[in-house]
Amino acid sequence: MSVKIADRLHSPGPKRMLALDGGGTRGIISIAFLEKIEETLRKKYKNNTLVLADYFDMIGGTSVGSLLATMLALGWDMAKVRRTFETWAPDLFSSFLRVGGYDARTLANKLRGLLKDMPLGSDDLKTGLTVVTKRSDTNSVWVFVNNPASIYWQGRDRRIGNKDYLLRDILRAATAAPTYYSPTDITLHSSQEDGKNIVDKGRFIDGAVSPHNNPSLQMFMLASIQGYNMGGNGKTWELGPDKLLMISVGTGSHVTEVQKSNLPYREAVGSLLSMMGDAEQLTLTLLQGLSVAPEGADGQARPRWLIDSEIGTMADHLMVGKPQLTFQRYDVPLDAEWLNGEKPREDQTGVRRGEHIEKALKTHKIRLPRDLDDMCKLINVNAMAKLYALAQAAAGEQVSEHDFPDAFDRHATPVLSGLPRPSLTVGVTGHRPNRLAISFDALVETCQRILVELPGNDGTRLAISLLAEGADRAFTEAALACGYDLHAYLPFARADYETTFADAGQLPAFHALLNRAQNVTELSGQLASSKKAYTTSGQAIIDESDVILGVWDGAPAAGKGGTPEIIEMALRCGKPVIWVDASGKSEARILAPGGEDTTLDAAQAAALPFSHDEIARLLKAG
Repeated sequence: MSVKIADRLHSPGPKRMLALDGGGTRGIISIAFLEKIEETLRKKYKNNTLVLADYFDMIGGTSVGSLLATMLALGWDMAKVRRTFETWAPDLFSSFLRVGGYDARTLANKLRGLLKDMPLGSDDLKTGLTVVTKRSDTNSVWVFVNNPASIYWQGRDRRIGNKDYLLRDILRAATAAPTYYSPTDITLHSSQEDGKNIVDKGRFIDGAVSPHNNPSLQMFMLASIQGYNMGGNGKTWELGPDKLLMISVGTGSHVTEVQKSNLPYREAVGSLLSMMGDAEQLTLTLLQGLSVAPEGADGQARPRWLIDSEIGTMADHLMVGKPQLTFQRYDVPLDAEWLNGEKPREDQTGVRRGEHIEKALKTHKIRLPRDLDDMCKLINVNAMAKLYALAQAAAGEQVSEHDFPDAFDRHATPVLSGLPRPSLTVGVTGHRPNRLAISFDALVETCQRILVELPGNDGTRLAISLLAEGADRAFTEAALACGYDLHAYLPFARADYETTFADAGQLPAFHALLNRAQNVTELSGQLASSKKAYTTSGQAIIDESDVILGVWDGAPAAGKGGTPEIIEMALRCGKPVIWVDASGKSEARILAPGGEDTTLDAAQAAALPFSHDEIARLLKAG
């Protein structure tokens, strides 16, 4: 398992999850929404090569959603995902056998060609991956996650470790929908006894026949239940509306009517299918009852889905004392009343269809309710074009940049999806020239002495800086002189950021440092909310760094987003801080990290003299 994935899953700070429903060929609906999400994030971060694996820390799915999730976790862009799905669909569903549904060998061959012998623990996965399956022989939900801290990650005795299961086998299991594809067996235990190879296998079917066809609830449980160890060292991920973001994408929800029949098994099958709708509604009820929606441009919560006429959207009725996450759901209800704009009623709140969908219905000659039966089918290649058109229109109405709040502006850079993980990453926070008593050259020299002493010289070392005039620039020049690579974060668009420099004479040096950076990330801060932007960029640097170098004069903060606040944030996130006195009168000291209640005053009082050994100890402990 790549250290990159382990660090991404186990590091403190906000996390972002993407959950993809099952739904057969209706997966084309998810693809339309995912294309719009990718487009929105590329625009937000001014990065035309960003892929969803760069933004989301965990991507999970059930059935066809697991296939899409795996493609995304491999770092594919949406153009490649859609092209592959549209190419595969006619081949996968061209020959229906009298017994056993479609020919599973076609699916198995496609997966083998795509994934070869790639295991769940492969370094080719660029981010976290969750796949929901079900063991039919034990009637238990099995969730495969590439979390190296999970209890079954390593093999033990005869048991095969989760990291060694082949992804092609996992996906074959995850897409084995009863009556469509035959179940599949996966070897769980293997040993040699008396010269014979003894294996125990489990029989797996599609995770859609569990309560988790919409995997959002299962993924929330992964993040919030201690036993799953998503934070490493027995920890969960942090919960809260600014700590966990969940984006859930559907495949066309609809009501499955149980038809009366003289053949009892037909009613039984209909009842089973209707339970998938029940489970979906339960999941939506719980997630909306535990969360808040993102805020729109007007400061009001974005629209939520109407659950029923009795409890509404639960927008004002949390099931717990405080929200556990920010949650947003995208979907196209395949319901004639909703598509015609008749639901929700005028006296009800909830997501409504808009003019884009109305236009798509006319352009593609979709007749309601006549065409819905074909569009609702789990497998119908011929309906994919109309479903895509509707979903593309819905995505234009539902997906907004506001669904991806600034509090989650982290990791959305090619650093995690392409470049090797450095052996040590050092971030900086510090004063601008007006609060620096030490000379610039003396500060550069001090930073050089410290950077040379830090551990990690057996590999690539990375410096992260805002490149602001003063302490940031001195640190950056010192780091480059010591052979560190450079990643620059800009709190605002470059042109806006340059207006914050008090001395325009400093801009040529700023441009020179930008040109030497291996990566430059422009965050989406606004000058009108500069304090918020500096706090967000400070948190981004903390999240990426192993240690923070803080150039601080020891005085209280002059405002939010300033050096003292960023130092305190770093300590609360478990990152040690090397404190360089901005007056130049005192030697560098180490501020040891603590928990969420750490105060800067307490850390300052317990400061230790700087030494290589002490920093190495703190980094190892962290």
